Amino acid sequence: MKKAVVLLSILIVSVFVLISCSNESEPYILTRGDDGVYHLVIFDSEGIEQFSTDQPKEIKVDEADGALTVFTWNAGASAATRYTLFLNTSTRELSAPFTYVLGHSDKLVVIGSSDGITVRGIFDESEEIVIDTFSNELSKTVEPFVSAELSADGNRLTVTYLSGDDYTEVEETFDLSASGSESQNGSAEYSEAGEYWLVEAKEGKTNYTVSLYDKNGKVVVSYEDFLFAPPEVTETNDGGLALKRDFGSGEIFKAYQYYSFERDALSRVFYAVNCYRDEIICFYDSGSEKIVVRNAFDARELSLEFSPDGMTVRPAYLTAVKSAEFIDSDRISVTYCCGEDGADEKTVILDIASGLIIEQ
Repeated sequence: MKKAVVLLSILIVSVFVLISCSNESEPYILTRGDDGVYHLVIFDSEGIEQFSTDQPKEIKVDEADGALTVFTWNAGASAATRYTLFLNTSTRELSAPFTYVLGHSDKLVVIGSSDGITVRGIFDESEEIVIDTFSNELSKTVEPFVSAELSADGNRLTVTYLSGDDYTEVEETFDLSASGSESQNGSAEYSEAGEYWLVEAKEGKTNYTVSLYDKNGKVVVSYEDFLFAPPEVTETNDGGLALKRDFGSGEIFKAYQYYSFERDALSRVFYAVNCYRDEIICFYDSGSEKIVVRNAFDARELSLEFSPDGMTVRPAYLTAVKSAEFIDSDRISVTYCCGEDGADEKTVILDIASGLIIEQ
């Protein structure tokens, strides 16, 4: 009997140790909800959440590079709106989210823009090499670069890019060891800063760097993007931060992201945003062709979809919503496009408490 009790105790302790080790060693959790939305949570070495995002499109995971795990997801249809996030699963060091990633090694990442390439450390942005001179003229497009491959020693970079009006693919190799370790871009020629944010553009570039900080000065998020206009950072009505980035013409190409100091949380990226108040966001979802009202940080707290009668996308805006504003905490007045080619307009009230549409 004593032997059985001892064996049972050993078994219970073993299971407890196994579960504890499993929890401590879990670097991330990726799930997909019943609504099809992918939910990613990444933990630090203490098991504390250090990043989370909800994405309607698939979040892909690549664990092929040893301790380096790579997460990618598409916020749009182009490489410029494809996000890449790197995690060192041994140290739990997490990179900033990058866009337009052309290639990477275990230490370096290659980032494209409309007129050049930046090679920088995945986790260290203090040193970088910028390549903006090519043997052939780049095609006039926001995505002239097709791919990039680093040599095993990291001293050479082979780039495939589009050239000329006929978009001919050209392959060219650059010696990174001769480029030096400092940026060739020079100092920033555009700079705007607030208490918890910084926006800069490098000399002669339309590449903007934007960083958001928490109240302890820690970087919450940092982006470097080719943009049509400087990123805008504003304070929300609830004391948080709103980041707006413009990838093209039309509301559908304006990306919004929100940071809550109270939650110490960064929202996912939203497009075609209509209005925001007290963590509640209203936006037009081009995938479902519906107006979505949800909590920007956690859809489990609030998530509603509205389909007003006759709603039609107006091509000039690439969205069906012309304007929207909160009447109070429970009601949003929305003016949307309807009729042939979205030429007409109609205004309704979205009642958040009941989930109903109230005709004006």
